[in-house]
Amino acid sequence: MKLYSCLFLSALFTSFSYSKANAQSTPTILGNMYHDTCDHINFTVFCDSAGRGGLLETSFGDGTKDSVNDRYGYYRGSHSYSSIGTYTIKHVLIVGGVRVDSVSYSYHKDGCGFIKGRLYHDVNSNCTFDAGDRYLYSATKLEVDSVTTPVDTITVWGTLSYKTYTPGINYSFKILSNENNFISSCPASGTINATSIVGGTVDAGDLGFECPSVSGFDVAVHSYVINPTSRFYTTLVVLNNNSCIAKSGTLKVTMDPRYYVSSAVPSGTVSGNVVTWNYTGLVDSIMYFEVYGDVSGTPLKRGDTIVTKIDNPWVAGDEDTTNNSYTSVDTIAVSWDPNEKSVMPKGNIAAGTRLTYTLSFENTGNAPAENIHILDTLSANLDVKSLQVVTSSHKVNVSVIKAGSLNILKFDLPGIHLLDSSHHGQCDGFVMFSINSKSGLTPGAKIDNQAGIYFDGNEVVMTNMVENAIEPTAVP
Repeated sequence: MKLYSCLFLSALFTSFSYSKANAQSTPTILGNMYHDTCDHINFTVFCDSAGRGGLLETSFGDGTKDSVNDRYGYYRGSHSYSSIGTYTIKHVLIVGGVRVDSVSYSYHKDGCGFIKGRLYHDVNSNCTFDAGDRYLYSATKLEVDSVTTPVDTITVWGTLSYKTYTPGINYSFKILSNENNFISSCPASGTINATSIVGGTVDAGDLGFECPSVSGFDVAVHSYVINPTSRFYTTLVVLNNNSCIAKSGTLKVTMDPRYYVSSAVPSGTVSGNVVTWNYTGLVDSIMYFEVYGDVSGTPLKRGDTIVTKIDNPWVAGDEDTTNNSYTSVDTIAVSWDPNEKSVMPKGNIAAGTRLTYTLSFENTGNAPAENIHILDTLSANLDVKSLQVVTSSHKVNVSVIKAGSLNILKFDLPGIHLLDSSHHGQCDGFVMFSINSKSGLTPGAKIDNQAGIYFDGNEVVMTNMVENAIEPTAVP
């Protein structure tokens, strides 16, 4: 299942047509796919069972060749082209030293570039992003115009990163709406402009916002219990306030009684397996809280479940009290893949429930990762209009890509320079977002999600599959 899910994700960004040589020979190449970026292509070639254990030789049409080994019946690699043009790519499958099958296809390398911008809360109302100002983390919808003609509508969180393919085209980005009703303040037109280039990035400028006139607020709690083990426990809690009204309160995390709190950040008040924090001044921003624990007695066994309770008591005027607390039930793991996806709440849910997803990644290589991006194909049973990026460990550009009836989230972390695996604790990161399941889903409807993580030009790393289902109708 992991193989086919991976190929399905890649196919959303794939163009392929090919003519086969030796089509009746065995072992046989079954198909090929590639994912195109500005810098390089990532390709996947998959074959029948007789083609496993071989070598794939690839001629890229620019005078260069490369070879990759079998990865359980499929072959992956990447290549960068130095110039724009059309190239004939040929993959040759070699098994037992014999060239047994081949695939050829035409690939056109486009030139592309990016237009960037910044969306921020202009706290001191001086139309300049300076000390005290903050990136606007709530979703903002922008209309993209090319030479005064609307060509696209995009949703961004704090930063704009728009890919272009033709140099010398004038683009404008106009504010249409903000999910938390922040008011566009500067420039007065609510529009920024830039001329596209190829092979680089051009800055369109900043869009400043001021506080909304409405008085409502919502303080929400999000959490990610990080790989509980037989001896160790850790969790990250994120509090966010979507308004300009400063709030104070108390946050409490109660770990499973088989653990005790070994440390907490910030320190808080600790009593056995419970840690409590009093917070103040939460306004149009987020706060982070971390809990670390150790087993208080006999180490737990693989497969045991632990229960974590997180509570942020109701504050008068909070518009949504359903996101103030929840209980997490997790399974003890002995080992795990550090590149993973998690969901809260887990298991069966009611239609319309808001889900929080966390995408975790770790550089397990021996060199820094300069650029990382994540592609996450959303379940058709999720309402993309309700999407909110909660937070991330590093600066991230977020875009929603339409592919037929599907919505794909793309998280770009350019220039992240994520340290290699020798720097323990400094070579990982995460992206957290929340989204509503659709209302009206029938009992038993599945909400399954999996993502692909790309480290520089390396082959995609697939996360685990997370699964929810609409709870069945009760039997009278």
